[in-house]
Amino acid sequence: MAARSACTDLLLRWVPEHLWRLRLVLRSPDVSLWQANRIAKQVPIAKTVPVDLTDLSMFSGPAQKITFQGIEFEIPWTDLASEQKRVAGTWLVLSFQSRKTLTVCAPPAKSFSKGIYESTHTTPEAFAATLGPEAIGSEYSLEKAIYAVTPHDINLSTPSNRAFGLRMVLLIKAIMAPTTDWATYNVKSKEFRGFQLGDPVRRPRQMSVDLFAADDTKFDFLFGRESPGRAPAITQAEINRIIQSVHRVPSAELSTNSDRTQGPSN
Repeated sequence: MAARSACTDLLLRWVPEHLWRLRLVLRSPDVSLWQANRIAKQVPIAKTVPVDLTDLSMFSGPAQKITFQGIEFEIPWTDLASEQKRVAGTWLVLSFQSRKTLTVCAPPAKSFSKGIYESTHTTPEAFAATLGPEAIGSEYSLEKAIYAVTPHDINLSTPSNRAFGLRMVLLIKAIMAPTTDWATYNVKSKEFRGFQLGDPVRRPRQMSVDLFAADDTKFDFLFGRESPGRAPAITQAEINRIIQSVHRVPSAELSTNSDRTQGPSN
């Protein structure tokens, strides 16, 4: 018992004296570089950056109009029954007979950046120091800056604090992605701009589109297939139909058409 107590006392004296060494090791560029490459190996999208979408084809068949949380958009599938539409606060879940799903979320203002800062126990100033002051100018700018980080931004000459910050951002980027695919695209329409995660050509089970309005209002679209082996693939032309049709609805229309679905239209 005495020996155990002596060892405990020795450990308690050693930890405070050498904890700073452990912190330096964890923050060192070589450790950050190793961990960054490990993250990218496990989540491939972590090592890609957004590129402009080149497939601008548009689905031209019948579509249904959806009004939700101040926006209206067209869905290129007409096999939606009323019982397959569920609304829960700022969430809309649409399930189709073809086993495709579309989830739309209208998060509260500034909730993206607030969630990032709270979950990482850090401040906007810390992110500005790592990603540049322009990164914290808007919700869109912050998401764009996060998606732009790759393991290549960390090397042995990177200052330890910056390497640690970039490693943390890379982990956030990996967690944010709802898809196993690695493609990231810049997308835009007349009223919105944002990012698409996932390439339909590779038929991932899930893909997402984040759209930002000029006033920084954000809308998230999550595309899924309940049974990937049986559900038809979601095409880029179908995703483009939704992106290009999204527009804000005047307040006068919202009072009578809130959260509604219209029948097929050409």
